[in-house]
Amino acid sequence: MARPKKRTVLLIDQDAHALTIYEKRFEAAGWKVTRAKSFDEAKKRLTRSIPDALVTDLHPLAEGLVFLEDINQDPVLTRVIRIVLTDVGDRRTIKEVEGLGINAYVLKGHVSAQSLINKVKSFLV
Repeated sequence: MARPKKRTVLLIDQDAHALTIYEKRFEAAGWKVTRAKSFDEAKKRLTRSIPDALVTDLHPLAEGLVFLEDINQDPVLTRVIRIVLTDVGDRRTIKEVEGLGINAYVLKGHVSAQSLINKVKSFLV
C-alpha cells in the first residue's frame, strides 16, 4: 500500500527564528517544509515546485504586496492555500491584502503554531 503524500508548505519570513519555530511545528505535524527568507527566494522556489500551502509574512510591506499580487496573477499559484502571518495589523493593509485572494490573514502573536497548522489544514479539506 502506498504511503500518503506529505503535504507541503512554503514558509516565507525574514525572521530566521520565526521560520525555525514554524518549520519544526509543521514538520512535527507531518508536513514537508520549504523555507525562504525573502520574496525573491520564494519566487525561485515556486518555479521549482508548487506547495500545497504558502505562509508568508509581509515584510518588507511593499515587496510583500507585490509578491501577493504576482501570485494572484498566476493561475497555478492561485490554487495554493495562501496564509498571511504578519504583525502588520492596520485595517487598510488587511483590506488590501484580503482583496488579493488570500485564504486567511493572521496576526503574529494572536495564534499558536498549532492553530496556524489547523487553519491551513482546514482549507485543504
